Amino acid sequence: MIERYGDLGDGTFVSARQENLETIHQHNVVAERFGLLGELRAEVASGT
Repeated sequence: MIERYGDLGDGTFVSARQENLETIHQHNVVAERFGLLGELRAEVASGT
């Protein structure tokens, strides 16, 4: 997301969601991340 939308400012709000539909288990797995693009850039840069 950071590379693809690198031209957007640090104050841009972004949201990403992925859901894996499990066929073997009786549950699905969901991963979600949201925040300001500047916060995400800082997080990636620091490695945390």
